[in-house]
Amino acid sequence: MPHATAARWAARCRPQGRAGMTDRSSQPHHGPARTTRRTERRIIRVRVTTRIGPARIAARLGLNAPTVRRVLTRYGPAPDPPRQRHRCVSWPQRARPTRRPDPRRRENPTAAATASSDAHKADATSAPPPRARTAER
Repeated sequence: MPHATAARWAARCRPQGRAGMTDRSSQPHHGPARTTRRTERRIIRVRVTTRIGPARIAARLGLNAPTVRRVLTRYGPAPDPPRQRHRCVSWPQRARPTRRPDPRRRENPTAAATASSDAHKADATSAPPPRARTAER
């Protein structure tokens, strides 16, 4: 055990007795260098309204990126921004993309169609191959 730790415990034990030996929180009582609440609110406001990352927020507000990242981490993920309607009336609604059939894959709707296509394949493969013509010498 380091000498400084033993001296600290002894100094705490003299006035408080056995209660001075209990575990204490290592969290600081105050943070004089902590970012002000006004700056934190500005960071959160920009994040919620624009949904940009810490580096861009820092550039926009003139702060350091690690400071902005720390504040965003402290307050958790930003809520989704309110959805805005398009101002243009003639803006077409986006249709959901339809799945195009894969040309390499045949899908038969019924089992009978599958059986008949198998029969066609069997007929095509059961015929003997054509004989190769050989030149007579």
